[in-house]
Amino acid sequence: GPRLRPTASVRSGEVSLFEGRYEANPLGESPYAHHRAIYAGDDWWVIDDTVRGDGASRARGRLHLHPDVVPAIEDDGVSLRIPGERTIWIHALSGATIDLEDGWYYPRFGEAIERPVLRFESSDTDPATIGAALTTDAVESAEWTMDGGQRVRFDRTEHRLPTPKLRAAEFRTRR
Repeated sequence: GPRLRPTASVRSGEVSLFEGRYEANPLGESPYAHHRAIYAGDDWWVIDDTVRGDGASRARGRLHLHPDVVPAIEDDGVSLRIPGERTIWIHALSGATIDLEDGWYYPRFGEAIERPVLRFESSDTDPATIGAALTTDAVESAEWTMDGGQRVRFDRTEHRLPTPKLRAAEFRTRR
């Protein structure tokens, strides 16, 4: 099938930014474009996935966890207990939802172990956006503003986010 031509960039600073994007034209399916930005602070990350295509109104993403990680769905998000390490909290942003499902881990050929999988789903929009914040400290609220003055706020602490450059070139899906 047609080959993807991904592009990526990384910027370091008080808040670091990784971003990547690609356009796909799968055989027999509608073309689409996917942009991912990952913002990183000292003890937090924000993941922003945007998918645009002909009639794309919902996107799903999955985070496959190691079998030893213990997830718990809570009122304000999901906590992930990592044995012998720490707990990471995940909060859905921009109207996305987080659910838990079962998946498989294949540590070696012929061996399959059941493991937890977090499923993220966007709300009905075009482009479809999935946002998630991961923190190493428990926070009561996580808010995200992407209105040209990108910001993320954890409780009362606000961080300005660098402006993505790869997104600036609008998605151009092709037939």
